[in-house]
Amino acid sequence: MSASSLADTKGWITAIATAGAVFGCLAVVSIVDRVGRLNALRVASIFYLAGILGQAFSGGNLGGLYASRFIGGFGIGGTTVVSPMYLAEIAPQSVRGMLIMMYAACQQLGVVLGFWVFYGVHLHFSASKQWWVSTLFQVVPLGVWLAGTFFIPESPRYYLLRGDYEHASRDLVRLRRLPKDHGLVRGELDSAAAQIAQERSIKQGSGYFTIWREVFSTQGYRRRFVLLFVCHVLGQWSGANAITQYSPTILGSFGITGDNASLIATGCYAVVKFLSAVATGAFLVDFVGRRRSLILGISIQTVTLAYIAIYLGITTGRSPANIEADGNALRASQGAIAAIFIHACGWSIGSFRFSSPSCRKNR
Repeated sequence: MSASSLADTKGWITAIATAGAVFGCLAVVSIVDRVGRLNALRVASIFYLAGILGQAFSGGNLGGLYASRFIGGFGIGGTTVVSPMYLAEIAPQSVRGMLIMMYAACQQLGVVLGFWVFYGVHLHFSASKQWWVSTLFQVVPLGVWLAGTFFIPESPRYYLLRGDYEHASRDLVRLRRLPKDHGLVRGELDSAAAQIAQERSIKQGSGYFTIWREVFSTQGYRRRFVLLFVCHVLGQWSGANAITQYSPTILGSFGITGDNASLIATGCYAVVKFLSAVATGAFLVDFVGRRRSLILGISIQTVTLAYIAIYLGITTGRSPANIEADGNALRASQGAIAAIFIHACGWSIGSFRFSSPSCRKNR
C-alpha cells in the first residue's frame, strides 16, 4: 500500500472496533435487566472471544479483519457497561465511588500490560507470528474474567427487579459475609426494594419515548443529561485514546526510531498514564476538588496538545536525521516527547473527576 492508503487502513482497523463498541453498549442495556448482570457479561464476552478468534485467523483477509474487529468491539462495549454497573450495585455505598475509580484504573493497567506483552512478543517471535500471538493472548484475561463470573454472586438488585427477595437476600449475604437476619443486610435490601418500587411508580404508564421526552422537557433532567453527555463525548474527542492507540507512530514522528525504542517508549507512556490515574483517584481529586481537577486536567491537555501541534506543523517533511542535526529542532523534539507524557497526566486528572465518589453519588 501507499503511505496514505496504509494510514487509511490503520484508521479503519482501529475505528471499526470503537464503532462496534458503541452498538455493544446500546445492545447490552436492553438485555441486562432481562438476563442478569452476569449473563449479560458472559454474552458480551462470547462476542469478544469471537472477535479475537476472527482477527487471529482472518488469514490476511481485510474484510474478515474488519468484521472481526467490529464483533470484538461489540463485546468490549457490552463489558464496559455491565462491569461498572455490577460493581456499583454490589458495593457498599461508602466505597462505591472508590471501586468505580479502581475499575477505571484497572482499565489503564490493562493497557500497560498489553503494551509490554506485545513488546515481549516482538522480542521472541518472528514478524509473521507477532500479530497472531499478541491477538490470541487476549484470550488469557478474557478466560479469567469469563470463568470468574461462575464463582461470584449475581447482583441482588437484579433479583429484586424480578421480585425474588429470597435470591436477592442469599446473594447479599454472600457479598457482605453477614447473617441473613443482620440489620445491615435487611436494611440494604429494603432500601433497594423501596427504590425500585419508587422508580416503577414514577414510570408506570410511561413508554420509552415518553421518558426521553420528559428528560428533555424538564430543565433539571435536561441539564444533567446534557452535562454528562457533553463531558464524556468531549473527553473521548480530546484525543487521549488516539494517542494511546497510535503512540508508536506518534513517538516515531518525534524522533524515537526503531521498533524496540518506540515500543519501550510506548510502554513507558502507558505506565505513566496508569500511575497518574491511580495517584489522581487516590489523592489529588479529594485534595484539589472535583471542579478544579477537571479545569486543571483540561488546561494541561490544551497546552501540551497545542505545543505538539505547533511542533508537528514546523517539522513536517523533515527527517529524524535532519532534526537530530539541528540543535533547536532536537530540543523541540525532546519537548514534544515530554509533552506527550505530561498530556497523559492531564488526561488522568481530568477524566477521573467523573469517577470520584461525590460525583458518582450525585449521579
